[in-house]
Amino acid sequence: MNQKMNQQELPSGQPSKGSLSVFKRVLFSLIAVALALGLLEAGLALIGIQPESYLPDPYVGFESTSSLFVETRSTEGKVYLQTAKNRLQLFNDQKFPLIKEKGIIRIFSMGGSTTFGRPYKDDTSFNGWMRAYLRELAPDQKIEVINAGGVSYASYRVAKLMEELIEYAPDIFIIYTGHNEFLEERIYDKIPKVPRSLKGLTRLARNFRSASLIKKIVSPLTSAGKEDAKASRLLKGEVDALLDNSVGPNVYTRDKEAQARAMEHYRFNLLRMVDMAESVGAQIMLITPSDNLRDVSPFKSDFNEKLSLEQQKLWKQYYDRARQAYAEQNAELALQSIAAAETIDALPASLHFVKGRIFEAIGKMDEAVKSYKRARDEDVCPLRALSPVQSILADVVSDTEVPLVDFVTLQSRLSRNGIPGSDVFLDHVHPTIESHRLLALELLGTMDRNKWINLKQEDHLVAKVTQSVMDGVDRAEHAFAMMNLAKVLGWAGKRQEAYVASKKSVELNSKSSNGQFQAGLAAFLADKLEEAMMHYRHALRLDPSHSDAHCNLGGLLEDNGEIESAVYHFEKALLHGGEHGRERNQQNLANALKKMDQKNPNSISN
Repeated sequence: MNQKMNQQELPSGQPSKGSLSVFKRVLFSLIAVALALGLLEAGLALIGIQPESYLPDPYVGFESTSSLFVETRSTEGKVYLQTAKNRLQLFNDQKFPLIKEKGIIRIFSMGGSTTFGRPYKDDTSFNGWMRAYLRELAPDQKIEVINAGGVSYASYRVAKLMEELIEYAPDIFIIYTGHNEFLEERIYDKIPKVPRSLKGLTRLARNFRSASLIKKIVSPLTSAGKEDAKASRLLKGEVDALLDNSVGPNVYTRDKEAQARAMEHYRFNLLRMVDMAESVGAQIMLITPSDNLRDVSPFKSDFNEKLSLEQQKLWKQYYDRARQAYAEQNAELALQSIAAAETIDALPASLHFVKGRIFEAIGKMDEAVKSYKRARDEDVCPLRALSPVQSILADVVSDTEVPLVDFVTLQSRLSRNGIPGSDVFLDHVHPTIESHRLLALELLGTMDRNKWINLKQEDHLVAKVTQSVMDGVDRAEHAFAMMNLAKVLGWAGKRQEAYVASKKSVELNSKSSNGQFQAGLAAFLADKLEEAMMHYRHALRLDPSHSDAHCNLGGLLEDNGEIESAVYHFEKALLHGGEHGRERNQQNLANALKKMDQKNPNSISN
């Protein structure tokens, strides 16, 4: 018995002949499949079949696009790529060599107007700050920072632009996108969702030409494929924002289903950009978009469409009572009233904004943040990144393991009560120069920790660069930018925000007549009439022929009962205005003269 067993036993760890042959068959089969797949991929490459990650966006198409960068030649004959002149309305003027020299690290920053540097320009954007810091903190490295941020660019336009930029030997991409996903009208049909458990496999398949070919053949035959085909809608080659073609935020209506589809499209664009960067061996990092929660009220607040007129009236009574109680610092009544309004309708964004203000006033910061976020997410005109943007970014980072810079947390640390407001933002989404600076340092630190670049850790150099950049700020140019921002905010109905922006404008440059006029208009809209007259008078001291300042000051003086002074300014407005506002100025003057005659019946007026 023992002899039989000994004959059948083999030395420990050695497979039997039967198991060895199975192992070999599996191994040879895998090798054969890999070789066949490799040959198939090579063959498909020869006939021009691209992986799906290289194919056009299935959600939207574009009527026409032109290159952002075009070739230019220096007097020495060196060829550069420079921002095309027809794109300068939305992009900064940037220039870099067509042929990247050995040892250069080329960084492209992409996104919307924050990346661009709005309301200012490139030099005080996080790109300009990075460029300035790198000259001192990495003097032995050749690093190019190219600002490819486009004003009003949403993620689908950023991804489209990356198709061009991957051709320019990039080393690092920085992506800040998420605020502009609802600026343009897009029509989404039903696009099937991929289960999270299969997303990794799906992403892998997108890099194979064979998978692309199979989808191309099979997809049109399926109902899902037909939906895909309908879902791709042509957009104009350049941004066509809804607000540019309307009278304001009222063009927007509530559509939660469309929002959900836009967020899926956002996820798709992020993953596609990661794929494109990796396809050319470039690193990529993402930034969590932050916004002004505390000091920007919703752009459009609307009731539940099922609410009756009587219910709307009752809701407004409770809402107005809550606002009045808040103004009188009666927190208990304010909370009771806002809660009563919420039981009638919890959808209006303005309700949650007031609720956030009340909670902040009584020191309940966690509840305040939740309410402010709800106000942003219920805004019918969503001009800020919605809450799903953060969770999508977290998912993408988890799936792809790319670095994420959390700008939301950074801005919260810098803000009063930990809630981002006007202390770190100039308007609803555009950071202050200081916030751009700190974001730049965070980005550089992330690149250093990932060993993409090598920085000197010397605080005195940081201080030196900071002082140098701030000394170089053109105050008049920045004042002009803030004046334009005040105009936009006023047009959007954000009167208090417009007032704040106009104040910053005249603080930067008090010698601009147009800046003083805009500050006067913003003060008037904010019901600060004495301040408005002060700014109009200041504008006229700087420019006595400013017809609009004469007109507006005359109107305030007339309302104040100072008819003779009003007549004087209406006459000046008519004299200096020419054809501009002639009919308005004539009517104003006629009305004032009539009042003056009624006030002094024995006077003779011309």
